[in-house]
Amino acid sequence: MNTTLRLFSSAGKVALALCIATLVSSPAVALASPAVPKGPNVLFILVDDLRPIGTEFGGPVSTPNLEALAKQGFRFTKNYANVPVCGASRASMLGGLAPSPSRFISYNSRLDADVPGAESLPGYFKRHGWTVLGNGKIFDVIDDSADSWSEPVWNPGMRWHSSTPEDERGEHLQKSYINSLPGGRPPTWERLDVDDMAYPDGEITARSIKDIQRLAREDQAFFLAVGFRKPHLPFNAPAKYWSDEVADSELLPETWRQVSEHLPSYATHRSLELRMQYNALPLLGEESDATAKELVRAYYAAARYIDAQIGQLTAALNESGVADQTIIVVAGDHGFFLGEQHMWTKHALFETALRTPLIIVDPRREGGHAVNAVVDLLDIFPTLAELANLPVPPHLDGRSLTTLLDAPTLSTHPDKPVSVSRWLNGESVRDAQYRYTAWYDESGNLLNQMMFDLVNDPLETHNIVDLPIADPLVAKLRDELAKRQTNNKWSPELVTLVNRMKFANSQFAPMILAVAAEPIRALYALIPIMLLLVGIVVLWRRRSRSRDIGAWNIRDH
Repeated sequence: MNTTLRLFSSAGKVALALCIATLVSSPAVALASPAVPKGPNVLFILVDDLRPIGTEFGGPVSTPNLEALAKQGFRFTKNYANVPVCGASRASMLGGLAPSPSRFISYNSRLDADVPGAESLPGYFKRHGWTVLGNGKIFDVIDDSADSWSEPVWNPGMRWHSSTPEDERGEHLQKSYINSLPGGRPPTWERLDVDDMAYPDGEITARSIKDIQRLAREDQAFFLAVGFRKPHLPFNAPAKYWSDEVADSELLPETWRQVSEHLPSYATHRSLELRMQYNALPLLGEESDATAKELVRAYYAAARYIDAQIGQLTAALNESGVADQTIIVVAGDHGFFLGEQHMWTKHALFETALRTPLIIVDPRREGGHAVNAVVDLLDIFPTLAELANLPVPPHLDGRSLTTLLDAPTLSTHPDKPVSVSRWLNGESVRDAQYRYTAWYDESGNLLNQMMFDLVNDPLETHNIVDLPIADPLVAKLRDELAKRQTNNKWSPELVTLVNRMKFANSQFAPMILAVAAEPIRALYALIPIMLLLVGIVVLWRRRSRSRDIGAWNIRDH
């Protein structure tokens, strides 16, 4: 019996050794890392502060490279951001999670802080075996969800986040919108006869082209995210991108110097991002028409510059030989006011601040389609997962757009008929025809509301929320908002920001903010007033002393 046991033991050892050898040598078993994916590559291009100004979206500006992509793929004409500010929009989009009063609040929002443990879009592809690289501004906070990438996200040195340009050119505005250059508010735009590489976005393009060439030579599928910083302020672009193609009379919107009727005070703002941090707008008072037109020209130039960078990327992809295996997505992170509602930049719940381009090119599908159904940035995560033949994570708040890619003439997404956006204490819902927006206090009580018929009033000039005809529509859209509410408890950050907004909209805020923006200039402006006050006090004291002397003289007599 002992002999038999020893034979079985020896046989077991041999079998075990053979199994281990088979496991080690077999390419089909990869316990430590996923198998090399057979799915498509992804080139994901994210553009900062881009509104749909290109002719492919019915805008006035020629953007030939975006136009070419639209002809190859699908352009979504009603695509919306879920938060009208960079950081929160990107964290929400890349996490596939809707904003709420407790998460994705401001420009410095982080996915890994607001939703600890959440897997990002690039992290999802990395976990499934893709080589995942990022260049430029993907998350607003660069090190957000840092484990999402196969290599650290690349940026061109510290030129964007430094108050001093590396090349020490005083007129070269490589400044952050957070760290101001010395000497007060810096210029709002720059027009120099330089090449594309003079600015960080040109360097991001060059780095991304090298990555495309490198990744195309590898056997592993790749996910390359490229984040361009323009046309974010300041509106810097080489001189060759400045153009007079848009007539001077058409630069300003039809609603210039107009504000919609019966708007709640919460609806608008004083364009403080531009007014406080750059020198184009006066700290007090109104800008001239000439200044406003130059602002629009500068924004258009910055957008053309980015269109050229996108063209270089797609050309490199075509030359690499893997274009027919690569899905391309181009998206903005939110819209941008260029004078509409007498506002600049974003930070509001109007169409202009929320609508942003989305183009999807899938080489396996015939392109050239305009999709008019309402969609939003939350839909990108599940769409790319499904197009890559990966399971769509069930916790995502967006819905895959493959239904619309298969049937682009659908007027409504069958699984998601509306898009919901948030900003501070307001939330807005957009369906095929209407946008309804409501503002609440911390206890959830309705403070005010507005609604626009975007088919008959696309410029949002008439707030119809108080008209009797709107009652059933308001009830329907408020119900859509209620379905999508997750956590209504305000974060401390939201409380602070709502209070700041109330102050910024107050009667005395402009003067106080003007002093805060340029204290030295304010001090100089106060000197004459201070001298006048001193003079009044001196004169008053002299007169008082004269009266006292006169009184004593009377008593002496």
